[in-house]
Amino acid sequence: MRYGGLAGAAALALAVAGCSGGGGNPGECFGSAEVCGGVQPAPPTPSGSPVGLYKGFTNTNRVVYALVLSTPEIWLLSSLSGTNVPTGADRGTWTATDTTLSSTDLADFSTDTTTVGIGNLDATFVSGSRLTGSVVAPGQSFTFTTTYQTGFTTQGTLAAVAGSYTGSAVMPGATDVATATVTSDGVVTGSTVRGCNFSGQLLTSPGISTYTASLSFTGVGCPQNPTPLTAGSGVAILDGSQLNLAVFNAARTQGFAFSGGR
Repeated sequence: MRYGGLAGAAALALAVAGCSGGGGNPGECFGSAEVCGGVQPAPPTPSGSPVGLYKGFTNTNRVVYALVLSTPEIWLLSSLSGTNVPTGADRGTWTATDTTLSSTDLADFSTDTTTVGIGNLDATFVSGSRLTGSVVAPGQSFTFTTTYQTGFTTQGTLAAVAGSYTGSAVMPGATDVATATVTSDGVVTGSTVRGCNFSGQLLTSPGISTYTASLSFTGVGCPQNPTPLTAGSGVAILDGSQLNLAVFNAARTQGFAFSGGR
């Protein structure tokens, strides 16, 4: 009987340890369903990923696309509401914790700034639903509210983006009338009225209906300050019949954005 009493006490101690979580938070149980009173605890629910395309408005009533990539890059492309006139672009790398997302190396330019500045982005997100945040950069700041675009969750095609587009281009501190043509192979050629010629390549992106862009630039009408823009890489978004494109040079000291309809 003495041995049986010790065995019973040991079993009781194990049961208590199992239901206490082994030193974890009170009320948590990491034992079996039997040890935990017949109910197996559910595992923690992940908060989800912010990756995807979002669209909405800034507090200045500009249309804004927020593209969160798994690379992990985040892009913001803005334009005047109801027009093919871009107003600026942002590019940075992001980190996320639970439902918050931030970027501390956000390259930013717009018609309101004469150079590319480095700023911060802070946002909250609900995976597959919305992204809301703010940008603070040299010369400008704004807030934005966007919703997840469910129609952009499969890989696009180059044939879908082919066409001739008429609209505008924006560079740090300047806007110009521009046109661009994209072939069914993704080859891009375009120019602005003031003499900035650009050409390059669009490629599809896996798992999302957006594109990567690589462009070369020539001409006095291209961004010149602090150094001439000669090449840039970035993203392109086809929303209905409107093409939105933005690139930065490797040093992120120059930027260029285009928006046009076909």
